[in-house]
Amino acid sequence: MSIKSGWNLLGFLTAAAHGLAHAQHTGDKIVEWGFTKMNEAGKAKPAAAPKNPYVRKAENAGRSVLGLIGKAGRAYYERYEELKKKT
Repeated sequence: MSIKSGWNLLGFLTAAAHGLAHAQHTGDKIVEWGFTKMNEAGKAKPAAAPKNPYVRKAENAGRSVLGLIGKAGRAYYERYEELKKKT
């Protein structure tokens, strides 16, 4: 199989690698946004507390878990950004 004249394999591979890097960066930003929203949901207070104590406890537990995951994710991405700057 011969390569056609003017066909630049290195240029194609470079463009593909840049595209993958942009896709990874976009994915990182989406996940980071999700962690931020979880953190905000963990801090949010309900407009009106439900009358049922079991529902109220479940909602509070859910907000606590979301807040915890959001804080952990935020800490991860802050450290990740620091490490990217060092390289």
